[in-house]
Order: sequence, then C-alpha cells, then structure tokens
Amino acid sequence: MNGKQAGDPAKLARALLAITEQEQPPLRFIAGADAILAVEAKTKELPAQAEASRELGMDLAHDEARPARTSDIGRNTEEKSDGIRQAPAHEQGAGRVLHR
Repeated sequence: MNGKQAGDPAKLARALLAITEQEQPPLRFIAGADAILAVEAKTKELPAQAEASRELGMDLAHDEARPARTSDIGRNTEEKSDGIRQAPAHEQGAGRVLHR
C-alpha cells in the first residue's frame, strides 16, 4: 500500500521495540485497532463454539487415558520447577482446534 495503509509502520516498529524492553512482554501482541476489535469479537465467540463442541469433543481420548470424571481433567499434570503445571509429554498436543 506504500504509505496508504491505515497503520503507521514507524509506530509499529516503536511498539515492537517497547515490547522487547518490557520485563514481562505479552504472550501475543495484537497490532492495530482493527485487529484488537477482531480479537475481542473472537473471544466472545469462542465460549459458544467450545460449548457446541462439548458433547462430541470431550470424549475423544483412548479409553485407557480418559479421566473417570470431567472434574479430573487437568489433574494428570506434572509441575515444573518454575511452578507451572503442564501435561506429561505423552499427552501434550493431543487436542486439536478445527477452523472452518
């Protein structure tokens, strides 16, 4: 768009540099008012999509690996030295999100 785009590349560069100087930078940086509005709209949509997938999507694990109750989901985790809990390596990446 060569100067006709809505966003200012110099402002984006300054924002990215500012992020690199933050003690705890955000996991994701959403650049631009239009992008922020789109992400906000998507976050309102996702709970309904998760609920619509619940009945079929929750029971896809191998019978041997499936927790006895929904409340047990997430209990089979390992704590790392930094206090962050994560699923054991053999369970990571088992879930998939499908997009239309």
